[in-house]
Amino acid sequence: MVICEKNKCTGCGACSQICPQKCIMMKEDIDGFLYPEIDNNVCINCNKCIHTCPVLHYQNEVITGGGVYRSLWRMA
Repeated sequence: MVICEKNKCTGCGACSQICPQKCIMMKEDIDGFLYPEIDNNVCINCNKCIHTCPVLHYQNEVITGGGVYRSLWRMA
């Protein structure tokens, strides 16, 4: 199972934190970036990791008002 493409993963660790089986470990690659590694022997395919991934559920909103601009992201 792959949560999201490696080149899009931010390494935030949300998937490893939400996993009820604790089968997702954040592993460092040769360049020092963290990516999730799933132990498929322990995974129960609950898909909580997929549902919590901010890369897969990113929405950008620009809010203006009072001369202040800010950008918010929300989970879809």
